Amino acid sequence: HSLERFTIDLENLVLTLSCSDEDTIYDTTMLSGTGGEDFTIKGYSDHLPLFARFVKGPFSFDSSRSEVIPQNISQSAECDEGGFEQSTEGWICSNSGVYILRDTAGVAGGKYSLRISGDAREKNSSASKAVLVKSGDKDLLNLKVRGSGKISFRTRPAGGAWTYYNFPNGLKPSKSASYSEINLKNWKELSLETGSQNGEIELEVRVGKGAPFCLWVDDVRW
Repeated sequence: HSLERFTIDLENLVLTLSCSDEDTIYDTTMLSGTGGEDFTIKGYSDHLPLFARFVKGPFSFDSSRSEVIPQNISQSAECDEGGFEQSTEGWICSNSGVYILRDTAGVAGGKYSLRISGDAREKNSSASKAVLVKSGDKDLLNLKVRGSGKISFRTRPAGGAWTYYNFPNGLKPSKSASYSEINLKNWKELSLETGSQNGEIELEVRVGKGAPFCLWVDDVRW
């Protein structure tokens, strides 16, 4: 099971989680716990024991923060070079109403891929992003994707300008975003031209307004 979303009633110490099992959602209310700096709580769904632990800290849209700390991704020992076998590798949600999780359904390689999904947006916006560390000698960022939605990508080096990659023009480098709806039932390998960059680069998945989206990402290499 993967945690989809949760809500917390701090006054009554009640935690509600929604977990996914393929196409089924289980809403579970936790009724016991301990307060303080750390909040630990236990409970169960209709057939699965659940355990959650929360630590006091700043708010973040990252729905998978417990798997890996984004600011430490460059030095993370958990990073498995884009395959998501150990963690979400620093990928975070960059807006509310966006959900990311490691998924086992129809992966490109290994046992896991990363699923980024959400309902239709009222305006064009960022869905998810990650900081990548260069490991090869080519000026290409390679990744495999499948799914549907109005999708665009963009990258930028530290302190640099954004470069956009849009499906209508064959994902060639561009100065602005253009959103066209895609429906990739099979995995498609993409190669994004990053130019002569070294060190770290930020990769962002953007979505166009008016359409729900569900994108799987796997085998990210730069």
